[in-house]
Amino acid sequence: MKTSRLALIPLLAAIASAQGPLQPPSVFNPAIGPIAPLTGGGLPQPAMKTLHQVEPRIPINATTTPGNAASLFRITQPGSYYLTENITGVNANHGILIAASGVTLDLMGYSLRGVAGSGSGIYGQDGTRNIAIKNGIVTNWAGDGIGLALPGSNIVVENLLVEGSSGRGIVVPATSIVRNCQVRTSVQGGILTSLSCVVTGCTLELNSAFGISSFGLISDCVALNNSAVGINCMEGIVRNCKVTQITGTAFAGGTGSVSFEACHASCIGVAASFGFSLSGNGSRVSDSSTFNFNTGITTLVETISSLVISNCIITKSILTGMSLISTDSTATGGHQVIGCTVDGVSSGPGILLDSKGLMRDCLVRSTSSDGLRVRSNSRILNNVFISNGGSTEDGSIFLGNPVSNVLISGNSIHNAVGWGILGSSSTRVTVTGNTFFQSAGGNNISLAGSNIIGPVVTSANIGTTTNPWANFSQ
Repeated sequence: MKTSRLALIPLLAAIASAQGPLQPPSVFNPAIGPIAPLTGGGLPQPAMKTLHQVEPRIPINATTTPGNAASLFRITQPGSYYLTENITGVNANHGILIAASGVTLDLMGYSLRGVAGSGSGIYGQDGTRNIAIKNGIVTNWAGDGIGLALPGSNIVVENLLVEGSSGRGIVVPATSIVRNCQVRTSVQGGILTSLSCVVTGCTLELNSAFGISSFGLISDCVALNNSAVGINCMEGIVRNCKVTQITGTAFAGGTGSVSFEACHASCIGVAASFGFSLSGNGSRVSDSSTFNFNTGITTLVETISSLVISNCIITKSILTGMSLISTDSTATGGHQVIGCTVDGVSSGPGILLDSKGLMRDCLVRSTSSDGLRVRSNSRILNNVFISNGGSTEDGSIFLGNPVSNVLISGNSIHNAVGWGILGSSSTRVTVTGNTFFQSAGGNNISLAGSNIIGPVVTSANIGTTTNPWANFSQ
């Protein structure tokens, strides 16, 4: 038996030699397919990724981003950087100094915590551009929370909570975006931008000076109880924003043309000045509202012209609902008030409209003085006035002295305390097609001067009049 087994050995060796070297079978992995076996007799190779392959970004630390005399950490090369822990500031130093363009900095949810006498939380060296900062908390820095100023550009700041800065909360240069940030209790203002910027989805609370001051587009933001101005747009568009003030102004427009769209202002105190203040020619307020301000909408520049206020609701004002008037004799006026409601003015008139103005399709109700005060070369068309005036010397429509070339037509005037239409020195004023509903009777029209006034037809003979200029009284 031993002899026969030994005889098989040469036979098996010959068969193996004929087949070549043996290879282990391939293994099939359902996720990635077949895995080839090792060849050449080598040892298995490491399959793990390197640290750079797992996290290609650069951590912020004393080795990779060492600081200098002005900063704890300093970024000097383009790249993507991230925090691995909280950072606490020191006196006379910025937290992170960005001295290169083309940088992304992810705070990874960590905090940069300033101390008394520190610099800014994150500071951009002059001229840096194409920088993104995101995802973290920046608190209590003695400078700005995020300070990326001129002459840089193209900055994106997003998803940050910035609180307690002794300077501004966030400062960015031209063509930048600030998105989904919350800025609170900054001493010199919340968010400040340069030209052609976008600020969107941000919340500003309890900042001194202003919540937002920007050029460009401000949208979907909320400003709560910032001390002087909630949202200040120097030039551009403010859309779908809400401001609550205790003092100061909710929305302010700069000397450039500004459009406020679907914005809402409310005062929760008794000292807030204006819901909207406008300073630029051709500025607009549309589909917006104010509640409980001294004046709902006003102008701050004497020579301003061509404002358009449309589809706005002004309620519970103290001094004036809407003041679009100037004391400058060179002012060109030309303002339009269309489809607006002024409801409740406790200590003054409803609307003050400068020369060359148009007011149409509006409602003015429950004012303690005149419903409307209008100047020369204006048109007052198809409005409703209800319960305006505080004395017999007031008018639902009052023509300031002297006034000329005014058309008053198609208006409905109800329960005027004084007169429906009143003016003591007017010329070439045309009054036609108006309807008076005076519960006490009379007190419809009192205009001194050379004017065109259609006859006032009462209900007794309304069916027989054929005068196309007639006004009607019930």
